[in-house]
Amino acid sequence: MVKILLFTLAIIAAGLGYLAFYVGYFKPVTLSETDAGPFSALAADHRGAYHKMAPVISEIEKWAQGHGLKCRLTFGQYFDDPDSVEEARLRSRGGCFLDNGETPPSAPWPEGLALIEIPRRHFVTAAFEGSPGIGPLRVYPALGNYVKEKKLQSTGEGVIEVYEVKGTREMKTIYYFPAGQRYR
Repeated sequence: MVKILLFTLAIIAAGLGYLAFYVGYFKPVTLSETDAGPFSALAADHRGAYHKMAPVISEIEKWAQGHGLKCRLTFGQYFDDPDSVEEARLRSRGGCFLDNGETPPSAPWPEGLALIEIPRRHFVTAAFEGSPGIGPLRVYPALGNYVKEKKLQSTGEGVIEVYEVKGTREMKTIYYFPAGQRYR
């Protein structure tokens, strides 16, 4: 009986280890500071659980590509801390960035879709090549530690996650944390 239990636990541990490796849990988080922007994007606002943003982003991506836009980089911008704001009240927006020179069609747009401009500003960035679903576990703690260590203040404008699909099984996410003045 003990051997069966140990064998079962070993199989479960191996499966969890494989899953963690597969989603990129052990991949590094690369932090830096940069000035970036402005970004032009097609976006829609969303209220509710952050994990429910993916269908909003996908619909915008599909619509944009159907109207001749590349929609090479999709994004989600998350304004609230899910640890301190009720899930139903979380505010976010998502969509896709326009490449330089791209202009959206004047044809009727889906309800809620808007052309937005995110101005140039100073960001702490984090690059991560694992699954965006692992980001909250791997990236946000690293960003928080960096901001605290460098004594940076948040501007309160929301973290922007930029998603780039690099292949059928590869994705890179760049996290842009708007950072303001250093404090003493």
